[in-house]
Amino acid sequence: MKTNKMVALAFILLMFGSSVGAFITSVLKPSTEVQVPKERILDYELSESQKRYLLARGYTILKFSYPHDCFECETQKRRLEEFTQNSEGQIFLQELTGNTNATVITITSFKGQKILNNPSDEEMRSSICEMMLRRPLWCVSV
Repeated sequence: MKTNKMVALAFILLMFGSSVGAFITSVLKPSTEVQVPKERILDYELSESQKRYLLARGYTILKFSYPHDCFECETQKRRLEEFTQNSEGQIFLQELTGNTNATVITITSFKGQKILNNPSDEEMRSSICEMMLRRPLWCVSV
C-alpha cells in the first residue's frame, strides 16, 4: 500500500514538473513567428524568412523587376497580376521597379528557381505553370 502511494506521488510530481517546464519554455522561447502579407501582389520584396516560410508551404513567389520608364511593361505586369489573382492563392507577386535595362521575372518555388529575361506571355505562363506545385485551371492548354 505504501509503495502505491509512493508511485502515485512520483507520477503527480512528474506531471507537475512537466507542466511547469512547458510553461517556462513557452514564456522564455523567443517568438519566431513570420508575418505573411495578406495581399498577394506586393510593391516590395519579401524578407528571406518570409520567402523560406512561404516556399516550405508550397507557395510560388514571382519577382517582376522592370525599368522605371518602361511603358510596355504594364502589359506584362497586368498579365502577372491576372495569374496571381487566379492562382487559387498559390502565388505571391513582387513588383519592383529598378535600375535594370530589361524586364526580369524570377520564379521561385519548392521545385527550384527560374529566371526569365524579356519573356513573352506564353513563356511566362508555361514557366509559371511548370514551377507551381498545384497547377490552376489556366495552366491547362486547350
